[in-house]
Amino acid sequence: METVRDNKQTLIFIIYIALLGKPNLGTFIAFCCIVLFPGR
Repeated sequence: METVRDNKQTLIFIIYIALLGKPNLGTFIAFCCIVLFPGR
């Protein structure tokens, strides 16, 4: 599904920006992303 794929790319982009700005927040978001999307 295109929508799901686009959403995942957006999340990855947001996580990347978060890692650059706030490492702790980025790690937390990355952890949440892994929990919400166990399968790629």
